[in-house]
Amino acid sequence: MENLFDTSSRSQIEAFTQGGFLCHTCHAQVATDGVPALDVVVCPSCNSSGIVPKKIGKFWLYYPISGGDRAAVYRAFNEDFPYHQFAVKVLPRDRRDDGELIEKLEYEADILYSLESHPCILSGIEYGSDNDEYYLATEYYGGERVAKILDERGPFKEVEVIIAGLRMLSAATHIYNHGFLYRNFKPENIILSRSRGLCFYDFSLALPRDIAAEKSDEKPIGSKFHVSFEQFTGDPEDVPSEIFNIGMVLYNMLTAATYYTENELRKLKSRLRGEETLTLSVDKDKMKNIRPALAEVLRVMVKRKPESRYQSFFDVERDLIRILERKLKPADL
Repeated sequence: MENLFDTSSRSQIEAFTQGGFLCHTCHAQVATDGVPALDVVVCPSCNSSGIVPKKIGKFWLYYPISGGDRAAVYRAFNEDFPYHQFAVKVLPRDRRDDGELIEKLEYEADILYSLESHPCILSGIEYGSDNDEYYLATEYYGGERVAKILDERGPFKEVEVIIAGLRMLSAATHIYNHGFLYRNFKPENIILSRSRGLCFYDFSLALPRDIAAEKSDEKPIGSKFHVSFEQFTGDPEDVPSEIFNIGMVLYNMLTAATYYTENELRKLKSRLRGEETLTLSVDKDKMKNIRPALAEVLRVMVKRKPESRYQSFFDVERDLIRILERKLKPADL
C-alpha cells in the first residue's frame, strides 16, 4: 500500500462521501459498498490496495500509520481543513467500548493539551467521540519511525545520535517543566522527518511528577528494553529515570541493538526483585565500538542506580554539546 494518494485532498474527500475512494495508483473510483470501514480493498482496475475510509467527526481516516492492542493510528483529512493532514488515534475495532481504554485515551489527550507547543512533540488538535467512537486527533508529522530506520538501514551516525539526544532532552525538559514524566522513549515512538527533524508521540504512559515519585507496583511499564529499572521495581521515578530511558534509546540508535539482551534483562529483573543473588558483568565491552567521549556520557546515563546517573537534563546536554564542539570533526557535521 502506498503512503500517499496521488490525487487532491478535496477530490478524495468527495470520493469518500460517495462511498469509495480514488485509487492512489490509477485514480479510478474504487467502490466500497458493503465492506467494513478500515478494511483493505483492492482496486479492480490496477490491483493496488487501499482501505475503506472511515468518517469520525469531521475527520476521514484513510491510511494506517501504526496499530496495537490498545490503539491504532490513521492518517486523516478534515473536511474543514482539506489541505492539511492529521493523525487520528482510535481504539481497536473489538475494544471500542472498553472503559479502561477510553479513559486512557482521554488521559493522553489531557496531557497533550496541557503541554503547550514544542517542536519535538505532536500537538493535540481534538479529542471527542462520534457514535461511541472515541478518537484523539493530532497534527500529522511526516517521516519514518526510528525503529523502521534501524531495521532497514542499521545504526545512525554518532553526530545524528547526539543531535537526536539533544532534541529528546529538550522535549523531556519541556514535559518535566509542565509537571510530567514522559516515561516512554523508544524507537517505535520517535519519528524522523527530513523537513522537521525529530518528534515523538504516545503519551499513554506519562505520569504527573508527584505520582511518578511515589513507590508503587501499579505504575504502567513501557518497553522492557528501554525503560529505567525503577519502572520494573515500582520505585520512585524522576529526572534520572528519564535520562536512563533516553540513554537506552541513544545506544539503540548507535548500535542497532538494545543495551541488554532478553536473557540479561531476565536476570537483572530477578536480581532487582531479590529473586537471585547472581553477580552480573553485562556492561563489559558494550561501549567498545562507540567513540570514548560519547561512550562515557552513555555509561553515566544508563547506570543502574538513579543516584549514580546524571541528575539533570542540563548536565547531559552540556556534555553532549561539548562532544559536538570538541570531538567531532567539522566534516562530520
